[in-house]
Amino acid sequence: SDSSQPQTMGPVQVDQLLDRARAVTAPICLKNHNAVCIQAKDCPDVHGSGELLLQVLINLVSNASRSTQNGCVTIRAGADPAGGFVRFEVEDTGSGIAPEHLDRVFEKSFSASGSSGLGLAICREAVESQGGRIWVERTGPEGTVMAFTVREEEQG
Repeated sequence: SDSSQPQTMGPVQVDQLLDRARAVTAPICLKNHNAVCIQAKDCPDVHGSGELLLQVLINLVSNASRSTQNGCVTIRAGADPAGGFVRFEVEDTGSGIAPEHLDRVFEKSFSASGSSGLGLAICREAVESQGGRIWVERTGPEGTVMAFTVREEEQG
């Protein structure tokens, strides 16, 4: 598809989205002997582009797995306490993001790992284009949690 076309927005079923994300990322995570776990139940549908959201999750899980060995990458989804949004989290049990890199991880050319550095910049663009936001929830030697929000699908 032509990437200059705006993505079609509509209702996205979260459990289906997470199943697809797990199917794509499980083989990637196996390289570092990591499992992919999903934690979501009774999650409302979100309003967005399923393809874009899948891309964001694949990026976040791949990043998480790169910094993790023999561990677990967990994708969580649930209603955001603030209301109107669903919050997604990708948690790893890896080495964490260095404090001096934290405020730069979403910049286009920045990479702590020597990769192209496009991953998180693209994630931020994708999430913000759908009216959500993305941030580092926490990071440290016990692992990192990346979080982003997507609007709930209007009921009715």
